[in-house]
Formats: sequence, structure tokens, C-alpha cells
Amino acid sequence: MENDDVKLGSAGGLKSNNNNGVGEQEQNPLRECEEGEGEEEVSSEPSQEEEVDPPSSPPVPQPSRTPFSNLSQVDADLALARTLQEQERAYMMLRMNNVDSDYGSWEAGSYVHEDEDDFNEFDDDTDDNDEEQDDETEVDNDEDAFDVHAHDDAGENDNPSVEYDPAVFSSDEAYARALQDAEDREMAARLMALARINDREVEDTEEHGGNSQDTWDEVDPDELSYEELIALAEVVGTESRGLSADNIASLPSVSYKTGSSQNGSNESCVICRLDYEDGENLTLLSCKHSYHSECINNWLKINKRNKNKTDIHLLCYCRSALFAVPKISKTHRSLWKSTPPRSPPIVFSKQLIGKACSNHYASDTDTDPSLVSALISIFTKRPFSPDDPELKTLAPRLTTKAVESVLNGLRSWKTAHVFFTWAPNQSGYTHNCYTYNAMASHLSRARQNAPLRAMAMEVVGSNCSLTPGALGFFLRCLASVDLVQEANFFFDQVTAKGLCVPNSYGYNCLLEAISKSKSNSIELLEMRLQEMRDSGWEFGKHTLTPALQVYCNAGKFEKALNVFNEMYERGWVDAHVMSILVVSFSKWGEVDKAFDLIERMEDHKLGLNEKTFHVLIHGFVRQSRVDKALQLFDKMRKSGFALDISLYDVLIGGLCKNKELEKALSMYSEMKALGIHADAGILAKLIPSFSDEVEMMRVLEEVPGDLDEEDMLLLCTSVLNGLTNIGSIDKAYQLLQAMMQYESDSEGGVDKILVVMKRVRPVTTNFEIVIDGLLRFGKSDMALSLYKDMIQIGCKPNVSIYNNLIDALCNSDRLDESYKLLREMEQSGLEPTHFTHNSIFGCLCRRQDVVAALNLVKEMRACGHEPWIKYSTLLVKQLCKHEKVVEACNFLDNMVHEGFLPDIVAYSTAINGLVKIQEVDRAVQLFQDICAHGCCPDVVSHNILISGLCKAKRVSEAESLLDEMVMKGLVPSVVTYNLLIDGWCKTSHVEKAILCLSRMFGEDREPNVITYTTLIDGLFNAGRVDDALALWNNMGKKGCAPNRIAYMALITGLCKCGKPDEALVYLHEMEEKEMKPEIFVYAAVVSARLSELNLPRQ
Repeated sequence: MENDDVKLGSAGGLKSNNNNGVGEQEQNPLRECEEGEGEEEVSSEPSQEEEVDPPSSPPVPQPSRTPFSNLSQVDADLALARTLQEQERAYMMLRMNNVDSDYGSWEAGSYVHEDEDDFNEFDDDTDDNDEEQDDETEVDNDEDAFDVHAHDDAGENDNPSVEYDPAVFSSDEAYARALQDAEDREMAARLMALARINDREVEDTEEHGGNSQDTWDEVDPDELSYEELIALAEVVGTESRGLSADNIASLPSVSYKTGSSQNGSNESCVICRLDYEDGENLTLLSCKHSYHSECINNWLKINKRNKNKTDIHLLCYCRSALFAVPKISKTHRSLWKSTPPRSPPIVFSKQLIGKACSNHYASDTDTDPSLVSALISIFTKRPFSPDDPELKTLAPRLTTKAVESVLNGLRSWKTAHVFFTWAPNQSGYTHNCYTYNAMASHLSRARQNAPLRAMAMEVVGSNCSLTPGALGFFLRCLASVDLVQEANFFFDQVTAKGLCVPNSYGYNCLLEAISKSKSNSIELLEMRLQEMRDSGWEFGKHTLTPALQVYCNAGKFEKALNVFNEMYERGWVDAHVMSILVVSFSKWGEVDKAFDLIERMEDHKLGLNEKTFHVLIHGFVRQSRVDKALQLFDKMRKSGFALDISLYDVLIGGLCKNKELEKALSMYSEMKALGIHADAGILAKLIPSFSDEVEMMRVLEEVPGDLDEEDMLLLCTSVLNGLTNIGSIDKAYQLLQAMMQYESDSEGGVDKILVVMKRVRPVTTNFEIVIDGLLRFGKSDMALSLYKDMIQIGCKPNVSIYNNLIDALCNSDRLDESYKLLREMEQSGLEPTHFTHNSIFGCLCRRQDVVAALNLVKEMRACGHEPWIKYSTLLVKQLCKHEKVVEACNFLDNMVHEGFLPDIVAYSTAINGLVKIQEVDRAVQLFQDICAHGCCPDVVSHNILISGLCKAKRVSEAESLLDEMVMKGLVPSVVTYNLLIDGWCKTSHVEKAILCLSRMFGEDREPNVITYTTLIDGLFNAGRVDDALALWNNMGKKGCAPNRIAYMALITGLCKCGKPDEALVYLHEMEEKEMKPEIFVYAAVVSARLSELNLPRQ
């Protein structure tokens, strides 16, 4: 399959730069589902896990730990992202240049536990333990996952791997902090290895005063990553790696002008990606590439590099441009040696280097717990006072880590927001990305969209730098409250301002946000994918999974299949990915395909999780496929999942809707056998489905006695529904009267129902059910009485009750009572609907009360309601039927004046009425008026007017109207031609009638018996007997059988032309066919015979 928007790989998937090989794969289960082939499947063997040593001294396990899978969906997402952020703080110094390192790039973010993350509306928690263990024991280069091994610092070269079991920690945060400590030690060991320093060398240096500068000379800065250089800069001093201000100022600048050769070789700035505008100042490098002056100046000051040297991160993307900035590349060694050491000289040690690794957050790491506790105590104290003297003493000690700890320790988002707002007003303090994220976490959990949106703008406005992990965290917070557009805007602003260079993790978080959008976000998704590709980032599993979700949400099956095939070939398909497809099939109405895919998943040892089972069962029932929902319910039972009442509720409801009462009762019995007590909702679905009161009573006897009033009311409503459905409207009426605590002369059946349900005060819905039932059975007076009773007890009727009563009264021609109810409805504060007004309008039209109908139309126009065409047409027909054609035409004119264009049927009726009273000119004028009003007359309207013109012997005008029909694209019917043929024959233009018949044949219009009979009669009237008989014979050859009228026309025509013998033959033929002629036919034959014998006629 081809995809013009996204480049596809060999299998039709999204093309990625990832070259990691994929081992032997199972057969694609989706292709099996689509093709239905029964080939032998190759089982997939799980990857062999490497054994790891148990932790040397594990922490004491505490049972209070809450894993991600036990949290709510939103809390799990945020807890996971917060843990990733904490891990990043520990790992961000660990990026190594040697390819054999066990550590991935910190810029890639972490996806530990990410396989179980939420991508749409369900989680896939299948095999949580297995996936967590895989994450801990394997490093997936495709996903840039962090290694979670810790190394013992017992020896120089002996650093055995230590794996911490997350189950022994009290929380995910404690687990992440333990990893941080382990990685700090690992980082120290690795830096010492790079510097070729060991403990013995350190001791010798300390004891003998060795020259530390010699040690520095052994360190090759080119082998250190950017983050490691920043960390060590605190030890050895720093020097700017960018150009000086003088060098930058010396670069040539030009003013952009469209089409000018001085602009350089590019028409847009590759930093901000915006097109140049006339008059903008540009800086021109020697490579002839131009940039916005502000953009390139900021870049040259910081000198960021990218190993792929793409035009996004290394602006001088041609080799010649490197000569314009000679100090940007490969200058670490000269900078290192030219930087004097701090005094006193510092010698590398594990402790010192470990401190240097976290120096970027040095002020945040050593947080005073007493400071955090004091701040939490002050801000949670009620009443809180910002003028608290203790706050003034604590303010100078504020650090970003302290603020972050306080925010994490506060439970109320409002309190946290007050503290967050107070902190930056203190001297010397400024928020960083981690404090912003801590506050964003509060706001997203509380679903405070407005403050979160404002915070996103504040982060951008404050020019706060963000790490890729912090950017991803903030994006996830925005996405968790459906601020998808804001997430995209925030991402673009942060990138454009250089506050963060997004990596694959940041992009993946953004793609995950896009996948949660409720609108069609395909274009946005594909734009971000293209950005990732242009930036050199590889597509991983967590890139393609949200892409698959977006395509599925948009119903783009072909593109979704492309992504799935790509993921399958790379071995990234798991139960979660399959679940996305299954749920999507269900949404698309492809229940059979969804179920087939589920069975294929089982063949490949992939199972659905509990939540997905719930989503699919509900989805299948919504698609009216209760049969498949029941089969899936059975699979869920066999998988060992707990069957809760919500599943029985939706299944019983679906079965009752499909009138499968026996199956519904069977499920009800099964539920009781499992000890699941039916709630009022399930009983309310069952009761209206019964066909008699006995079955209702059997279910009601099982109603628990501890139901609250709301549940009892639900049951009462279902009983009233059930009684009206089976036609027991009188008992429903008696039950409602009893509920109002009136005396009931009901029989035992209703009394038993009351004993079971107790006494519940009725509500509007109960009255609506019974009143509607009474009206359907024609008991309008009882319905009106019940209406008055409900008002008496203080129950307010709703719009539906008023509409039903008014409509019933109007149908009974009780117009005055209808108007009274309409006024009561308006006085009660309810607005009449179009149904209300049209019910009365229909009654007025049936009464032919034109004046009252027009007055109501004016009132309807003020309310924005349109009169129904069927009633206005009915009024016109009734007026024309009683020869009030002029009044009907005036009514139509008034309707147009009020802004309501009548239907063409009404106009056609009026035109026909004018034709009948021989007002042909007025009919023609009305026809022209409706064309001017934009109402297109149909074939029937044209036929009516053609008929009138022909009757008035204006056949030429009628034929012109036929030509006009054809020009408008209307296809004349056989009736149209018959009218014209009849008109030409009656005006003695039989030749034109014959031409009209030829036109019919030319336009593939098959003449009927009326056509032939009309023309035969015209030919006889013109004395063309032979032509008439030839046409009669041709009619038979065409397969058009003559009817009784045709025979009588033929016989009378022959008699008129003096051919009584031939007429007598056709008369006998007619009688043989059991067609009875009229008396005038016999009279014509006798008269012709007498004329032939020259006998006198009496």
C-alpha cells in the first residue's frame, strides 16, 4: 500500500532509521485475520533473560508500596512520568561516547513500565511482571531505555551488576531514588575509568603531593560527553565554547529582499523554521547560508553540537560553513588545557567526581528536611498568612529542590498553587523546570485546565530551560486533561526559543498527547513524524504506537495497517498494540473482524486485559452484537477475570432490547448463583420486557428490602413501563393513583406490587409514562384528569406531557382545550416546541381556518418554528376541493410573505385548482411565480399546466413547456406525451400528434395503451381509417394489449367512418375476451348498419 503522507518501509510501515535486526517472527496475526488463511503458525519463543545477581544488601521490604498498575489511569501516567523525571535527574550525566556502554542516552528519556501506559481509553496490564522484569534485565537500544543496574564500588575493575527488586520499596519514588544513588556511584567509577584514576593513585597523590595537572593531561575531553564536561566544569573551571561577542558582531549581515541574490542560498531560517520576510536582518555565513541574526547569534554563543550534523541542530549544515566558526568543533582539549585549575589544586576522587556528576543540581540535592517541613506546616496552617514572620526567615533558604519537595508534599492543589505563586516573589529564587512540573502534576490531577494553560505560557515567557525529560513530563500533564492543542503550542514555543532541544522521548510524549485528541489529528501526527525524521531521531515502539492509535481513531484502516506491519516486522507488537486494533475494529462496526483478531491473539499467546474486555463487551452490545459480546464474556470468564455486575448489566440490557428474554433471565440466574446481587438498574431492564404481570411479580419478590428511595423509584418507573407495554394501562393508572396516596380500588395484583415496592412519591417521568399510554388508547379525559392531579400534588409537567396532550386534543378537534394547555405551558415557563405549534396548526388546517392558521404562522415565525409542509398542503387541497381556489392561492402568497416557501405539492394543487375553474392564465402566472421564488416545479407540476393549456386549446404553449422541461433536465413522462397527443388530436392536428409519438420513440419512452387509443381515435376523427387500423396492429406487435376502452374507441371509430362490418368483427372479438361494451358502442354499430342500408334511424 502507498502512503503519500508518510514514507513507508518495505512492508508498508512507517520508515525508520532503526537498523536493529529482528529475529525470526511469528506470522502476522492481523494478516491472518484479514486473509483468513489457515497456515501453520510458528510459535514465538520468549527472549531468554540474562540472570542477574540478587542485590547485595537490599532495603527492608515494606508492603505498603502501590505499583503503577493499581493506580487510576491518570495517576498512573503522572506517577510514571514523575518517576522518569526523578530517574533522569540521576542519569542525566551518564551519556557515554563508547558504544559498549550499558547506558542509553539520557536524552532518549526512559520507558521503564511504559508498555502499560494508556494510549486511548484502555490499559493493557497483561503480563505486568514479565514486562517489568524484561525492562530491568535488558536494554532495548530501539527504545533507548535506561539500564537499572547498580554497581558495587568494592573494587577497581570488579563492579558486579546489582538489580533492585521494585517490590521491596515502599513507593515508586523510593525505588527511583535508590537507582539514583546507585547510578551516582556508577558515574563516579566511569569518570575515574575515563581519567585512568584509581584509589591507589588517589592515595599516592594525597600522600606524596603528586601533580594533579599530570593527571588532567591524561584525560581526553573529546571522549567525554557534553553533560560530563558540564559536570566537570565545576571542578576545573569553565570557558565559553562559543564565539566571542566581537567575532559574532564581525559576521556580515544583510537585509532580506525577496528574489535578491544577497539573501543567501536559503529562503527560511533553519533554526526557527520561519520563512524570511522583506526587511528582516539576516546574518550571512561564508557558506552563503543565512539565518535570522538573533537566532544565529544565540546559537554561536552556546555552540551546541549534534553527532549527525543535521541542519536542525548544527546550523552550518554544509562543510564549508564550519570554517566560519572554527572554534565550534573539536576544541575540547585546547579549552581544557587553557583553563587554569582552581586553587587549591583538586585531585579526582570518587567522592569528588560523584559530587561533580550532580553539580548541575548541587544546590537542590542537599535539601534541608526541616525547611521543607516548616514550609509545609506554614502553608497548610489555617488561617494562612503570607506575613508570617517565620516565612521571612525561611525565604532566603529557598532552593528549587526544596520548593519541589514542598509541592510534592502538599495534597491540596490550591495550597500548592499559593506556595508556588509565593516562592518566585522571594529574593534570589527562580523556578526551574522541575518545580514547574511538580505544580503541573498538581493541576493535572485536579483537572484545573485554566491554571495549567496559564502555567505553560509562563514557562515559555520566563525562558526557563527544560531537559528533554522535563519537557515530556509537562506534555503528559497537558495531555492528561485533554489540552492537546496547548501541548503542541508549548512544544513549538519551547523548541523555537531554544529552551529545550527535544529528543525522541519528547517527541514520543507529544505523539502520545496527539493520540488522545478527540479531533482528527492525522495531519498533525504526520507533521511531527516528519520533524522527527528530519531531526535524525529513530522511530521506536513508543513512536509508532500513538501513530497507530491516531490512525485507528480516525478510521484510516489502510494507514493503521501500514503502521502495524512495521511494528510487527520489528517485533514490537504486544497485547496492547493488538488491543488498539481490536477496539478500533469494534468502533468501526467490524465486530466479526474484531472477534476474529481476538482469537488470533489467543493463538499467538497474547491476551486482553480486564479493562479491554469491558470496553469490547460494551462496544459489541452498542453495535447490537450481543451474540459476540456473550462469547467474549465467556472468554473473559475462562481467562480468570472477575465478572462484575456492570458486565451483567450491559449484557442483560442488550438481551432485553433484542427481545431475548429467556437468555436475559438465564444470565440473571447465573448472576444470582455467583452471589452477585442484582441492583435496581438490572431489574429495571428486566421488568418492562415481561409479557404478563405474573413474571413481573416473580422478579419483584426478589427485590432486596434495603433499596433507597432512588432505586425504588427506578423500579416503580419500570413497572409502569411494563404495564403500559402489555396494554394494562388501567392498572398502571391505578398504581400511579395509589402512589399519590389516593384510595385505590385495584385488585390484588397492584396491591402486591405496592407491598414489594413500598410507597414512592411519583415524579414527572411516572406521569409521562401513564399519560402517554392513556392517550395511545384514546383515553384523553383520563389523561387530562391525571395531568390536573400531578399539578395538584406539586409535580411540574414537562414539555413532552404538554405536547402529547395538545396533540391528542387537536386530533380530536378539541381546539379550545389545546389553546388553553398552550397558555398554561407558556405560563409555567416552558417554551413551546415546533411540535406543539404544528399540532395546533394541523388542527386549524383541517378546519380550513385560514385566518387563524396564518396568525399561528406569525407566532411560530417569532419563535423560530417552521410550519410543517404536510399541513399547509392539506389546507390548500381542502380549499381547492371546496372550490376555494382563490383563497388557497392567497394563503400560499401569505406563507411566502411570512418567509415560509410552500412545498411544490401545495403549488401543484393550487395550479390544478385554477385549471379546473378555467383560470389558465392565472395558473401560468402562479407557475412562473414559483419559479421566480426558487422553487423548482417537478414533472407533475408541468403535466398539470400542460393539461390545462391543452384543454384551453393552447397546445403550442404546452409543447413549448415540454421543451422547457427538457432544458431544465427534467425527463418528460408518458403522461406528458399523452396530454400533448390528446391536445393535438382534439385540435385536428393529427400530424403533429403522430410527430409527438415519434418523439416518444426517439427518447426511449414506450407508449402505453392510452397513447395508442388517443391517437387511434384522432385518426378516425380525421377519416384516416387505414392509418388507424395500422396503428392498432402495430400496438399489438409492440406487446401493448388493448383494453376495454381501446376496443370501444376502435369500434366507434369504424362506425363513424362507415365500416360497420369491421366494427362488428371487433365487437365479437371484444365479447370473446369477456370485455363488456357500453351501450353507446352497440348504438354506434346499429346506427352505422342502418346508414349502410339506407334505412331510416329512429
